[in-house]
Amino acid sequence: MNDKLKKMIKADKICFIVGIVFIVLIGLCGAWAYSIYATDMDNAPQLTTVDSIESLAYINTKVVPYSFAANSDESEWMAIAMDENNYLYIVRLTNEQYDTIENYFNENEDGLFKITGATKEIESNIKEFAIEAYNEDIVEEDFLDDTNFNDYFGYYYLEMDGWTKDYSSPIVVAMMLVIFGGYFIIRGIKSKVVTKNTVNSEEFVKAMEEVNSPEWETKKAILTKNYIVYADGGLKIIDYKDVLWVYRHTYRYNGVPNHSLAYYVKGSKKMHLISYGFSEKTVDEMVVYIGKKNPKVLVGYTNENKELFKERV
Repeated sequence: MNDKLKKMIKADKICFIVGIVFIVLIGLCGAWAYSIYATDMDNAPQLTTVDSIESLAYINTKVVPYSFAANSDESEWMAIAMDENNYLYIVRLTNEQYDTIENYFNENEDGLFKITGATKEIESNIKEFAIEAYNEDIVEEDFLDDTNFNDYFGYYYLEMDGWTKDYSSPIVVAMMLVIFGGYFIIRGIKSKVVTKNTVNSEEFVKAMEEVNSPEWETKKAILTKNYIVYADGGLKIIDYKDVLWVYRHTYRYNGVPNHSLAYYVKGSKKMHLISYGFSEKTVDEMVVYIGKKNPKVLVGYTNENKELFKERV
């Protein structure tokens, strides 16, 4: 295998490497998003210092919160928590979160569990249930009511893990990288399979005897005495006698024409392209060249050739 052919194959292998690079970048995006989240968590203020809803805050509770109200399916609970200074707070917990806190205190009886979340306004129904729960074991003269409720619990409760800051930037970037990375990896894998099948074919052995003495050579193609050898989505070797129809295919991108050699082979209606990037003159010369190699090939894109091709396939 000559050096040019190795470079042609290597160009397709690069697709797979590029895909791997994208995957690595996805991991970096994940680390980016996590670092933003972790920074927010670390810099969260204590709940008593916050004076607005939907703000990030935390409390340190020294006991398992006391549940006093639940939603209809009992998947979330309102509970009373107490910090190291014996100040009271209201928190909203899921069953899983409650179990996590309970398990923590089973192992750390004198510890402090940090509850971080979003601040929510204590609505009248929550206040009503909290007052009722608080007064259950309190003597009448110390009863809690609407007039002194805020002195005990403040104006906001904490919804654990309820912080919903927009982390869309790293997520959007990561999704784009997934798309591009997936494309390049799939293309790289397909190219490898195509190349492997070609290398194991009889045509490959015969073509390798001719590639060192090419009759026509471009950046991504070697035209030998009997074969078209090129690498685009894998190494491909086509015998001239198998070509049914060949013509110049022009594709416009942003108004700029891009030319490629298009051909069809026996037993297939699929159009094959030798990559864009050739000049119009170069492609036309290649079309004429292949036409001379196979007198039966249909040369040029015309309505007549289109109909003849349909009859031959």
